[in-house]
Amino acid sequence: MEKIIRAPMLRLLVFGAVVIIFIGWIVISKIHGSKTEQNFYEQSFKTTVVSSNSYYNRSIEFHLKNGLKLYFMPSDKNGIEIGDSIGKKGKTYLYDVYRKSDNGQYKFWATYNFEESL
Repeated sequence: MEKIIRAPMLRLLVFGAVVIIFIGWIVISKIHGSKTEQNFYEQSFKTTVVSSNSYYNRSIEFHLKNGLKLYFMPSDKNGIEIGDSIGKKGKTYLYDVYRKSDNGQYKFWATYNFEESL
């Protein structure tokens, strides 16, 4: 009789642990995202895009030379590319993208809003 009681208790304990871990992961992700967003807002910089990652075609994460990251949806055909130059003034979410032309000079490409990619 005691084994019958322990099995449901063990399942409940395992399920509870999984739920707590999942909720903890969500909270930590939100805190990290808020810090990243605030850091991006405060900084003024000029940098270049050095690499990118695709997350199962849900979003593309671009890594900047200064350590920050930008996100785009795969459907955005006019998004940024590796090698683009990014310029941003402090205390704003807006940033300008410059693309290298055939003659090697950077030309203005577009202005994006970091908040719209969140």
